[in-house]
Amino acid sequence: MKKTTIILFAVIIGLLGLVYVWFFVYNKAHTDYFQQDAAFEGTATEFYELAIVDQAAWNNKSVDLQGVVMSIEGRTAILEPNVQLRLDEDIDLPDGWSAAENLRMKCRFVGTEEDLLTGDELVRCDQCRPL
Repeated sequence: MKKTTIILFAVIIGLLGLVYVWFFVYNKAHTDYFQQDAAFEGTATEFYELAIVDQAAWNNKSVDLQGVVMSIEGRTAILEPNVQLRLDEDIDLPDGWSAAENLRMKCRFVGTEEDLLTGDELVRCDQCRPL
């Protein structure tokens, strides 16, 4: 009788642990970067210079960027000098979504990487929404 009580107690503790993990870890709400205050507001050129120097300071922060579109491919735009913006999947393409237009977007800074075609540094942002 004592052995079955211990096993039953261990099963109940295990199930409570699984419920805890599901409720507080797996089912956790995602961060809405569009609702957060922007850590940076300004032009894409200014942010490019700051992000290249200190990427870690801006990692996963909300940024408000404005700049001229150099190129567009699907839901991704490149602002001058070399800032890549990826639109959030939940929104439609904004008006003025074409090259040589001036856009203002709020995004999450992802990081920098080397552009394979030009060899320059590319600043990447995602979850972008027009302002």
